[in-house]
Amino acid sequence: MSPEWFKFYLIGAAGGNTPTAEDVFYNYACIHSSLMLATRAPIENFVRYSQNYVNPEVPDQARLIPKHSDIRYRLLSDHWCNTWRNVELSIEDETHEQRMGRHHFGDPDSIRCFFGRGGPVYRSPTFQHPADLTIGHWLGLGEGTSRSEAIAKLGRHKALVASRLAQFDKPVKYTVDVCDDEIVDQIERGIFKAFPWQGYFAVELLQFTSHKDGFKFTELYMDELKASYASFINPTTSHSMYGTERVVLDFTDENPSTKMPLPVFFTDKNSCEYKAQKDDWERPLRSFGLLEGTKWSDYQADTEREEKKGPKALDPNGEWSG
Repeated sequence: MSPEWFKFYLIGAAGGNTPTAEDVFYNYACIHSSLMLATRAPIENFVRYSQNYVNPEVPDQARLIPKHSDIRYRLLSDHWCNTWRNVELSIEDETHEQRMGRHHFGDPDSIRCFFGRGGPVYRSPTFQHPADLTIGHWLGLGEGTSRSEAIAKLGRHKALVASRLAQFDKPVKYTVDVCDDEIVDQIERGIFKAFPWQGYFAVELLQFTSHKDGFKFTELYMDELKASYASFINPTTSHSMYGTERVVLDFTDENPSTKMPLPVFFTDKNSCEYKAQKDDWERPLRSFGLLEGTKWSDYQADTEREEKKGPKALDPNGEWSG
């Protein structure tokens, strides 16, 4: 049986300093992925990290849940950790602020986060990552429905979806992660309180190895599954995302096709990567005078002290004084 992981999801859209989809993908797929693989905090705290590149053009009539009414989401990422503390450490570590926090995920107003735990509900033996189609459902609480009631109804819904996927008999993986009351309490007391997590109570991923299979499944079971969602979600605070997966790092045993070794900067001190990045984020800061002992004011103070001493001169013994 697969272990239950703590998950940190993030979604975003174009805008702000990344005004186009191409800008978002460059910051996300190139810059962010490279930093993830060369920064100690993510490697020490995440056991898996994947990105999904989202196409907002999929029409609502092809979806089980409509797309977001206002935001054209372009990215969906999920981070797997062993414990909640790993999620916190990934942000608290100084390397996160120095290296990870300077680029952009799109329009800041579009970014949403989700914190939950869970794992695969159903996985066909032939499924392999990365998924050609990821259908992500961000589920908001139904009107007048408590979190515990929604989670109970979600349990019946998961059984229905899993049974239909088994009937469908194509390579597919079905995952559900839940933000329970304990996690809500941890969010509100910890460093993630200010994050835009928006109160989603669950995230559901349907992952297929072909777009054709994904659209065929939703077409076959559209009415039945829509009725199931209607019993426990709020349609105005829930939305779907359709994208293609890329696995950036995976140290788990769940997916043999994407399991990776540790980066060489972790394992080999003689490697090019280790030597190149040993103090690489301190060097640029020195040029801006931000490190102790390199500020212009420190230089001025040293110069003034030397000037007050006056010029050096030879003493009778031939030694320099002053």
